[in-house]
Amino acid sequence: MTFEELKAQVASGLVETVIVAATDMQGRIFGKRMTARHFMAAGKEGVGTCSVVLGWGHDHSLDPGYALTGWDNGYPDLVVKPDLSTIRPYPWFDKTVFVMGDANHPDGTEISVAPRTILKDLVARLAGHGLKPLFASELECYLLDETAKTAFDKGFVNLKTRHRTLHPETLIRTSEDEGYLGPLRRYMEAAGVPIEMVKAEYSPGQIEVNLEYAEAMEAADRHMVFKTGAKEIAIQQGLVATVMAKLAQDLGEAPVTFTCLCSVPTEKVRLQAVTTVVARPIRCGTFWAA
Repeated sequence: MTFEELKAQVASGLVETVIVAATDMQGRIFGKRMTARHFMAAGKEGVGTCSVVLGWGHDHSLDPGYALTGWDNGYPDLVVKPDLSTIRPYPWFDKTVFVMGDANHPDGTEISVAPRTILKDLVARLAGHGLKPLFASELECYLLDETAKTAFDKGFVNLKTRHRTLHPETLIRTSEDEGYLGPLRRYMEAAGVPIEMVKAEYSPGQIEVNLEYAEAMEAADRHMVFKTGAKEIAIQQGLVATVMAKLAQDLGEAPVTFTCLCSVPTEKVRLQAVTTVVARPIRCGTFWAA
């Protein structure tokens, strides 16, 4: 969705809420829901928040020792500058759109340790070598017959998965979950997060979703929207979805991100590169991730 399209939809009443968001260090989205009117008037220039969002731990602990943020410097402000090229529908909430932003200092300079800034810097360095990174996400998610409250009350242990038995790869298992998976696919496609396929993974309650490959920044934004959206859609159905690395010691594996580097030529070469590197993602990473 372009900014002009958003402007028209706000004027017509089709959009009432704009989410302006960025990612923290734990792979979570933080953000604010703005009235569309205020976003168009002021929010598009930047949305203020506290730099603690780039300094806390998994449990939102106030970890010490960061130059960016902490008690020593009073947890200074940061500004999330919306990237207007990332406007997309957020259709599992009514009349809502989503915009990913960059974490900036109040003076407008980018925060170098923010995840999106780090990725932009890596992409720029690769471009200097005539290379372009492509990414494809294979996300593995557990569906739980829990709520946030019941999971907390259990101390996040002995959680009930959606299923009790192993049915990896079988159609009947995804058919059982189609009430969740069907809306998930449709919503993500409408949000500009193309899904290639969904299957039942190894462990009870585990599903795998493969996203279409894209250039690095777009793929990263899609990855974050999918993770957050999958959880929100599950909540709407009285379920919990977790994309954490591993739910329990005796359960199956974690999400995977496949990477390929290609020289800039043709779309055909890109596809061949993706096919090759998907088979050997770790070796590829050793050449450039550092």
